[in-house]
Amino acid sequence: MDRVFVDTSAWYEFADQRAAAHEVVSALIDEHRGRMITSTFVLAELTALVVARFDHRLAVTVDDSIRGSSDVELLHPVAAEEEEAWDLFRARPDKSYSLTDCLSFVIMRRTGVDTALSADQHFKQEGFQTLPLTPASRM
Repeated sequence: MDRVFVDTSAWYEFADQRAAAHEVVSALIDEHRGRMITSTFVLAELTALVVARFDHRLAVTVDDSIRGSSDVELLHPVAAEEEEAWDLFRARPDKSYSLTDCLSFVIMRRTGVDTALSADQHFKQEGFQTLPLTPASRM
């Protein structure tokens, strides 16, 4: 697998050493031999989550680690992508998608990435493959 989209849930499991899937996600990330794609929206969501559950210092450490990795491609959505994500969000009243989820879907479609490292079932609901965060998972 060349490229995989990494969602907030996976980055959080990676950052929280006490999380149930921390070791599995860490191994998946360490063993991946392609590009890991994520977005500034995902990092914003992750930062807020880490600050709320831990502290500012850890949020900075995690964010700096992701931003500094040569294996991570951090995408900055343009206004048209944000508008497309908002349109998708509005079109799915039957789902509990976040706006960040919708932007992730837009980015994945634009970049041709069909697999996400995520515990979020919304990716499957939207037709993407996910790498399950279980001990049997490997990239």
